[in-house]
Formats: sequence, C-alpha cells, structure tokens
Amino acid sequence: MRRSTRRRDFISEPPSTEARRPSPPLCRLPGAALGALFLLTACDRGAKQEALPGAVEVPPAEPPRASLEVPRPSPESKGTAQSATEAPPDAPKRQDGPAPPDAAGRRLFAKSRNVWIRSEPSYRAQWIGALAWGNAVRLRSEEPKSGPGCAGPWAPVEPRGWVCIDGERATFDEDDPVYQKILPYRARVESPWPHRYAVTTKDVRRFESLEHARPFLEARRGRDAALTGTLAPELPPLPKGLSERRDRIVARSAFAYADQGDAFGIGLLLAGDLSWVPRGDVTLVPPSEFQGVELVGEKRLPIAFFRRDETPAYRRLAPGEFERAPHTFPRHGHVLLDEPPESVGRTRYYRVTGSDLWVSHREAVIAEPEFPQKGPGVDRDTTVEISILGGWLVAFRKDRPVYVTMISAGRGGGPVPGRELVSTASTPVGRFEISSKLKTATMESSGGPIIHGDVPWTQNFSGPHAIHTAYWHDDFGDLKSAGCVNVSPKDGKWLFEFTEPQVPENWHAVRYLSRYGGTTRVILHE
Repeated sequence: MRRSTRRRDFISEPPSTEARRPSPPLCRLPGAALGALFLLTACDRGAKQEALPGAVEVPPAEPPRASLEVPRPSPESKGTAQSATEAPPDAPKRQDGPAPPDAAGRRLFAKSRNVWIRSEPSYRAQWIGALAWGNAVRLRSEEPKSGPGCAGPWAPVEPRGWVCIDGERATFDEDDPVYQKILPYRARVESPWPHRYAVTTKDVRRFESLEHARPFLEARRGRDAALTGTLAPELPPLPKGLSERRDRIVARSAFAYADQGDAFGIGLLLAGDLSWVPRGDVTLVPPSEFQGVELVGEKRLPIAFFRRDETPAYRRLAPGEFERAPHTFPRHGHVLLDEPPESVGRTRYYRVTGSDLWVSHREAVIAEPEFPQKGPGVDRDTTVEISILGGWLVAFRKDRPVYVTMISAGRGGGPVPGRELVSTASTPVGRFEISSKLKTATMESSGGPIIHGDVPWTQNFSGPHAIHTAYWHDDFGDLKSAGCVNVSPKDGKWLFEFTEPQVPENWHAVRYLSRYGGTTRVILHE
C-alpha cells in the first residue's frame, strides 16, 4: 500500500514503521496542533589489543600476532520476540522516586507531553525546544512575565526560552500531587532503552484509565489473563496533552510501556502515554544489545560487522585463491581488518587482524567512507556519513572517524527517478543537516493508523526522514525501514549525544537555530 506524504502535525514522534514483526510505516510525526512540527520529522598493531564488546574471537595466525579476543554476542541480542505470557525483559526497570535533583535554584516541572519552549513569552513566538512530563528545568534569574496564550506566567528557563506555567501542563510546585504520582513512569532517558517495548499482530484495545477499562476487562475475566502477579498502580486523572488519545493500537504497530500490573483479573501494560493495554494481546520485545564500535586506541577502520549467524571465514591458499575455512563469525560480531584488501573478480577479501582468516566484503558490512576525501570538506565539528546499500554509518569529529556501526535504511534503497521517496520506501541521498532532536517521539504512518510509539533518539534531517532507534527489529545492515535510518538503541543514544545541536540539560527536544550554535552535517549516498 502506498503512503501519502501528507502529514498531520502532532508531536509525539515521527512515523517510521519498519520492523521484524510490525510492518514499516512512514518516518513521520503525528501532530498535536503546531504546524511548526513539520521540522520535527514528518540512523600500534603489534601491541596487545583490549577486548572489545561484540568482537569475535578468531584463531591466531602463525607465527602468532596480536589477536582480538572478545565474547560472542549473547543469544538475547538477536531480538527474538517474547511471548506476552512470559516475564518481561529486565532492562530497563522502572525506578520509583523523584528525578535526580538539579543544581541549586528555582525550577519548573513538566506534567505533560510536549511542553513547548518558546523564544519569547508568547505562543506566537517560534518554538525552540520542548519538555516532557517528568522534566525539571532550572529557571533563569529574570522574573516570569505575562504574555499571549498563557493563563499563567511565562517562565524563563535555562539556558534560553520561555515556558507557559498554567498549572495543568507545567508547574512551579515540585510537590504537585499529579506530578509526583506520574513521575515514576517517565521516560528513562539515562538508558538506551527509555521504556520497555511491545508489538501488536492484531488490533488491540487501549484505555484511558482503569475505570474506562472496567466493563471490557470484567467481561473478559479469566480469558487470556496474562497476569503479572502485581496490582496495577492507581493513577490520577491525567494532565491535558499527556495521553495520545487512541482507543486502539492497530495491528503491526509497536509501542512503549513503563509498567505492568493486574486489574479485574487481567494483566495490563501501562503504555508510555499512561494508557492501559491488555498484556495478553501483545508480544513483548526484548532489548537489542547490538552496538557499533567507538574508534579509540587500537580500534580503527576498517572493521567488519556480521549480519548473519555463521558468516563464513576464508583462508588464502595463494595470491588470488581463497577457500572456505571451518571457522564462522556470529551475528552482530565484529573484527578488525588489515588493509589493503585483495580482489578476486568483484569480491574483496580482507585479512582479519592478528589471524590467518579472511573476510569477504560480500558477506560482511565494512564501512568505506568517502568523507573527507570527497564531499564538502571539513567545515563542521561533526559529520555523519551513511551508506544506504552498504548498511553502515561512520561519525566524524572534524576529519577523524570516531564511531562506526551498522544501520538499516529504506526497504527501497536509494531514490527512484520520478517517484516520491515515501512511495518506494526509499532513503534520500545528498547532504543534509540535523534540524531537530527528540529523546522520544511517536511515529505514525501517513497512510493509516499504524504507529511506533515513543521512538527513542530521533534526529530529523530531511522532511519526514530521521535517524532514530528501532526497538521493533535488530536486522541492522539490511534494508528494512520505510525510508528513515534505523539504528540500535545503544547506537541511537551514542549518536544523539554526539551530534549537534546538543539538547540542553533536562530538555526533551531541541530545534536547530543557527543563532544558538552549529549542527551536524549528514551525508547519505548509496
């Protein structure tokens, strides 16, 4: 089914549905009431080497040189679906109690989703960032002001901007009973996984409150109970704007949940917007543990990543002659490689550092960046280069590569001449800039109600296209998305903290405006 490019303005997250279980929607944000949200959316060699997480143990060469010895990725890293009747994944766990205290000074406290930060004390002023419920941000020294569009004062927040304090969406009172009651369920953005996650294979009912759910649950009592063994927490009436207000989550969607508990004889999940979903109707998704490699010390390009289990290794018999070796490489493992490669026809073979084994470029993801030798030159502090078909991303500080990983770009590959990107699930090519960043955002299909809720580490760079975490699959290195650039949770958080503009302390989102500093260039090619 083709997707329209028309978007609704709602800020919860950009829509991109690509998954191992749910099918991919479009990288697009649903919308609340701001057209401005279009910008929010619409991924010394002789020395002994340190063990690297995810690196692969390989047989040493003769005579032995430095070898790379690291545990293989755990079976859990494959992202296999978990039955909703099993215990939920361990990470991240909810922690009770208030948010960590800020530095001394007055603060305001966000109680709703998308509490906008404006450039001036007026709703007519452009938005420059946003808070999310649970955020506590310090105030600047100047006094609050009255202004259009706010029933209360506009408060000046650090390091810039103004927030409307209406008591409903934001408050000066840390002891506000609603704020304190919902605080334990906020997004845990100190973790690569701000929530736990589930996917749907059928349409699933969702409920604004336990009282709202009572008739449905009592009628269902004893059927597909999926009990958790704990009582569902009681919540107050939710602040305006916190709920996404959906009466169902449709098949092939994915969503975040913050807690679970039992009510009226049925196990429930407390979704990221504090609505309730029957636990027995969904499939819980364990967190992907895949992560790329930070290029420090002995860690340098080229590096080979493996997308498949039992990726074959090769032995070199003579110049231009290779044969399969008995050794294989595990899925999501990686090894350091020596240069230059040796070509046989159209296949390039790389020797594994410290081993007599070789890797075929056709059976691995090996980054071959063109920056800075080709392209715009080094005129930014940070640059990200992405190969759509190669399935890799390299982050640069100035002209130095500092991080490499696997990504999943659009299922349609690069642009198709004469066709809209969204109609072919293609990823754009060219040079772009990070235009906005959101720690979590809800993505919605432009062609229907399929959603991916509370998608972490979203960085928009071109219309509806973004680099963002995909928690619903971990098939990194393959073409998988609806056009966005998918990365793993750990990679998503690393990149989010690396790129510019930086998100100010305790903000949830930031918009790039040149008067506040620079932004990261994003280079995409096939």
